[in-house]
Amino acid sequence: MTTGWTQGGAVDWRVYVDGEEPDLGYLRRQLTVPELTALADENGTYLQGTLFDSCASADEVRQVVEPLITKLNGMAGVASPGYRPVAFAGRVKADGSAHLFVSGAARATSYITVTADGFVSTSDGAVVPSGPTPMMVRFLATKSHPVLNEVYQVLGAKPSPNWQEFYKAVELLQEASGGTIYKLSVRTGVSQNCIKNLLATADHPDLSGPDSRHAVMKGTPSARRRLSLDQGRSVVDELIQGFSK
Repeated sequence: MTTGWTQGGAVDWRVYVDGEEPDLGYLRRQLTVPELTALADENGTYLQGTLFDSCASADEVRQVVEPLITKLNGMAGVASPGYRPVAFAGRVKADGSAHLFVSGAARATSYITVTADGFVSTSDGAVVPSGPTPMMVRFLATKSHPVLNEVYQVLGAKPSPNWQEFYKAVELLQEASGGTIYKLSVRTGVSQNCIKNLLATADHPDLSGPDSRHAVMKGTPSARRRLSLDQGRSVVDELIQGFSK
C-alpha cells in the first residue's frame, strides 16, 4: 500500500532491494556515485541518489526503479558470472516523517569487510572508493550511448540470460554500429569470426540445444562454431565494452 505523500524539493528516497547477500554486497561495492549509490541500514540494502530527485511520490519512485533494477541486473550479469538478480523489495523510505512500503528491521552489527575485488566497506555498506567502479563506468556509458540502455534491459529481463538475449544484444549493437557485422567488428574490435560464431551458436539447436532461437534449422553447422554459454557472455561483454569506447 502506498501513501499519497509528497513534499516540495528533492526527497531523500531510500529504495530497498531484495536478493542474496553476496549480490547485494556486489552492488554496494559497485554503485558509489551521487547519482546512484547502494548502501545498507537496519532495514536492508537500498538504492539512493540524485536519479530519484524528480520523484514526488512512491509511485513515481517505483516507475523509475523497476526498469533501473532490470538494467543493473543486466550490467552485473554480463560483468560478473554467477551474479544472481536482485529485485525491488516493495519498500520505499522518504526523509522526514513519511515511510512508504517500509516493514521489518534487523539488528546491525559493526564490522569491516575487505572483499576479493579490492573494495573496503563497513557494515552500513559505505565504501572507500578508489575511482569509478567497473559497474559505474558501464552505468555512465549509457548516457553517451543510449542503445546500451536497451542492451542491458534485454540482458536483465531474465534471471539467467541465454542465447536469445545474447542474440538480441548483438542485433542492437550491430544496428547502432551501422547495420553490418563488419561495421560492428570495426566499432568494437571484436573479430567478425567471433561475432558470427556467437550468432551461429545462438541460432542453431545443434549448437545451443533447447535455448537456441530456432527449434529446427536446415543443414549441419560446424562444431567449430560452437561457443559455451560463458564464452557467449564474454563475447557480448567484449562487444559492449568495445562499443562504449
